[in-house]
Amino acid sequence: MSIQSFRILRLFLWGILIVVLLTVGTMYLLRGSILKSRETRPPAIVKTEERTLKPVGEAPLFQLTKHDGSKFDVGTYMGKVFVVDFFFTKCNGICPTLQKNMRKVQQAHAGNDQVRFLSISVDPKNDTPEVLAKMAKDIGADTDTWAWTVGPSELTGEIANGFMLIGSEVPGDILHSNRFVLVDGYGKIRGFYNGTEDGDVEDIIEDIGRLLGE
Repeated sequence: MSIQSFRILRLFLWGILIVVLLTVGTMYLLRGSILKSRETRPPAIVKTEERTLKPVGEAPLFQLTKHDGSKFDVGTYMGKVFVVDFFFTKCNGICPTLQKNMRKVQQAHAGNDQVRFLSISVDPKNDTPEVLAKMAKDIGADTDTWAWTVGPSELTGEIANGFMLIGSEVPGDILHSNRFVLVDGYGKIRGFYNGTEDGDVEDIIEDIGRLLGE
């Protein structure tokens, strides 16, 4: 083989190697992007027959301000099964339905000291404790077991992320999720439910009972 032919062969082999390396690198980057999107995607709401109530994450720990002006520490809910939602009082979209349905869930488990409820406002500018207290009264909430809370937007955003709700927001003036989050007595997130759908409201009422062994 001549020197010229050897040089051409060597260049050809180098070209193949570069193409292979570029292909492998591209596939690796695409795989990482797909895995990342899966990690950040909010959990899907499963069909009734598929509900297993397996833990899907840890509920975050935090403190907020209650409707009566006192400090709320979610740690006081440990040992209880509880339901969380995010809302704001000036919402003219899903929030009235969301809160009325939360009231239905509370009524279904009225008198059970092992069940608690938590609503978190995402509008600290307008939702003062006094405003929250008024809405709680208008809804007919039993505030002995249902805390209406508010805090800085940065904090409530972190809390929503901790409850795995980022990415499940509904359109509107202020982004917030339409989901109820079910948490067990060990602080494990057990399920997500569309708080505006009657079927999902019935599901969470049933699943609270399942977690309590009823």
